[in-house]
Amino acid sequence: MRLTSLIATLIALPMLAQAPQGSLDKLPDPRKMSAPKLQAPQPKVQSFSLANGVRVLFIEDHELPVVEMYAAFKAGSLEDPADKAGLAAMAANLLRTGGTKSFTSDQLNEKLENLAADVEFGASAENSGGGIHCFKADAANVLTIFAEMLRAPRFAADRIEFLRNQTLSRLKQQEDQPVQLAVQGMRRLIFNGKGQGNPPTQATVKAITEQDLRTFASTWFVPNNMVLGLSGDLTLAEAKTLLKKTLGDWPKAKLPALARTSEPTQAAPGIYVRKKDKVNQSVVLAGMIGYRDTDPDRVALGAAFTVLGEGEMGSRLFNTIRTKNALAYQAGSFSNFTNSVDGMFIGYAITKGESTTKAARLLREECIKLAKEGITSEEWENAKRALTNKEVFANATSSAVIATAVGLALFDQPLDTRAKRLEKLQTLDLAQVNEAVRRRFKPEDLRLYILGDPAGFGEDKPESLGKVTEVSK
Repeated sequence: MRLTSLIATLIALPMLAQAPQGSLDKLPDPRKMSAPKLQAPQPKVQSFSLANGVRVLFIEDHELPVVEMYAAFKAGSLEDPADKAGLAAMAANLLRTGGTKSFTSDQLNEKLENLAADVEFGASAENSGGGIHCFKADAANVLTIFAEMLRAPRFAADRIEFLRNQTLSRLKQQEDQPVQLAVQGMRRLIFNGKGQGNPPTQATVKAITEQDLRTFASTWFVPNNMVLGLSGDLTLAEAKTLLKKTLGDWPKAKLPALARTSEPTQAAPGIYVRKKDKVNQSVVLAGMIGYRDTDPDRVALGAAFTVLGEGEMGSRLFNTIRTKNALAYQAGSFSNFTNSVDGMFIGYAITKGESTTKAARLLREECIKLAKEGITSEEWENAKRALTNKEVFANATSSAVIATAVGLALFDQPLDTRAKRLEKLQTLDLAQVNEAVRRRFKPEDLRLYILGDPAGFGEDKPESLGKVTEVSK
């Protein structure tokens, strides 16, 4: 932000120097200046499939002599066995770090480094995937290596143990990260300790075996469960030839059905306190089951949540809890709109111990106010402008567009979904937004989760907000 401001100042200096004295007051008011309507131009996405079921999305882009690829699989931590949470993340990580049939981990690193290629793998709740960035001249070599990572991962024992110890160390460090602990606690509460509410623990990570990793990979990382996005300095014919050569003879596999379900939370609305001794800050969360990406009210709710807490410093939660009352170091909200299971909404405030209850009260009151009164005309215009800008810049490059397209295709959404959302954002009116908020946003379903030291809460106790239940995690 400072750099942008400096650049703008330097650009303006010559203009100011040339302006006649007293003429600055004649410059137009920037708030009244007209500008063309912001649009999100979409590069042409072409699609085809390989005989083994790999679905391919392609954008031809000759601006730079590079190739970028995104491979996504519809399998993630939601497929972890309950007693082996962390399996998907470890399996995806080891595709990159565990070596292949032909290369040890060190040999793989050296080979990719010599090719100046960046290759990564990872996993989230609903999907796993990997990405490539390389020069066009090296694309065939890099894609051949990438294909071997998928088809013949080594899962070297020493790399498994290295990653396991690294994961265990990170989990241990989380005990000193109150925000992470609180979010995990809220997830457990909202999702009944299952699926998204079953994060990795020391015990579950220790229980994961080499065979578990191999079984997960061979079950889910298969061509007929894969959407591949490719963009860069290739023609369509070159892309087809390249992918058929590197991935075309990868045989299909028997793909099990996803067994994902969502169920109503069993935790009654109320206040849940996790005691954390000898901390002088509290993390206060207000959470509930959220919404899916295909929800017909997705655009209206997204705008309302931007006003409530996702608009950072301009949001209601930030202004009320931090700016006006000076009660929080941070305050806001976030919501994840998921594809195959229910999402989650969380409002948050990180505050001093003695301000815990007051911050929690204000957090809940702002959520109630949003549901009852909706948002104002000014807030709607600001949210609409912010979301439009965000969407335009999110599609600034062909690689960003193809990555978005892969995520949509993986869950069988039309590729123009985000463009349609942008269109809807421009055509919705304030009354429609507020009607959707009043109909869909239910503050009475909020669970307040407080992580802190009760000894430091002061005279205003959480009990003044309702029934308090103490939880251990």
